[in-house]
Amino acid sequence: MQDGLGEFFADRDSNHKLFWVSFLDGMQRVLLFTEDFLQATRAQEAGEFERIDMEIVLSIEGAGVSMVDNEKRREIAYLGVTR
Repeated sequence: MQDGLGEFFADRDSNHKLFWVSFLDGMQRVLLFTEDFLQATRAQEAGEFERIDMEIVLSIEGAGVSMVDNEKRREIAYLGVTR
């Protein structure tokens, strides 16, 4: 849910350190595992420049379709779907 950077050991008996980075790439959340700390910090910094700059929310309460006789100028049928 948020950007982050951390480290952990590959197994309990070794000093083999791994790094993880969580960042946004467009609208997708990416979780990267690497042995290279510099690569991890660069990935996190690159994610900081990749911010969402537009959000669109569309909310429709209902929709309707009307069938009209143009010659007689009257509605023949109406179909409505509401929430």
